[in-house]
Amino acid sequence: MKKIIYLAIFTMGLIACQKDEGKGGSASIEGKVFAYDVNSDGIRQDSGYIMDQKVYITYGDGNFVDDEVRTSGDGSFLFKGLQKGTYTVRVFGYCPSCPLDQFEDKVVTTIDKAGQNVVVRDLKTQFK
Repeated sequence: MKKIIYLAIFTMGLIACQKDEGKGGSASIEGKVFAYDVNSDGIRQDSGYIMDQKVYITYGDGNFVDDEVRTSGDGSFLFKGLQKGTYTVRVFGYCPSCPLDQFEDKVVTTIDKAGQNVVVRDLKTQFK
């Protein structure tokens, strides 16, 4: 009987230690944002990696933004301290032919183990 009780307590402890996507881990997601400068007619004027662009992350399969960072001088961003799980990383940009004059570029990625560093493809945005 004692073995069953100990096994039940051990199993409950393992379940309680499992964490959902989000902060509190040792993994990270990084990437860069590439921007297109367009005029009011939507014609491309210039392009390059962009500094100070907001990049958003959603934990799990949610629909809301859970955190944000800004890109550094070379257009790079880093979300650190993440748990194992699925994440959506996104940027928003100007688009004169889109609803609300805005579009999004996003990438869905998975962290499989503690300490993993995931590098995502370049995200693209536009501004005027």
